[in-house]
Amino acid sequence: SVDMFGPRRVGFIKLEAEAYLVFNGEEIPRPVPGIALLRGDSVGILVVLSCEDGKKYTVLVEQTRIPIGDVACLEMPAGMIDDENVKYAAVKEMEEEC
Repeated sequence: SVDMFGPRRVGFIKLEAEAYLVFNGEEIPRPVPGIALLRGDSVGILVVLSCEDGKKYTVLVEQTRIPIGDVACLEMPAGMIDDENVKYAAVKEMEEEC
């Protein structure tokens, strides 16, 4: 089902999913608990730190992701764009998550 934010903006898309882990050619059922929620506009920030010695690092944050059954999922900083522009949303997410 779909919940709208106003007359033209998609808010939440609610779905149920069946997932399978393929290991050595065998499909292993991995149920997705509950309902996964997908929302509208979002921003993801890939931060690359370049050190003087030539090594490069990325910034990841640890998030709990119930729909995939994981309490320690590493991902890049990301979040929803509410009523601000993309750059402001990216800065806000970096402040909140890092």
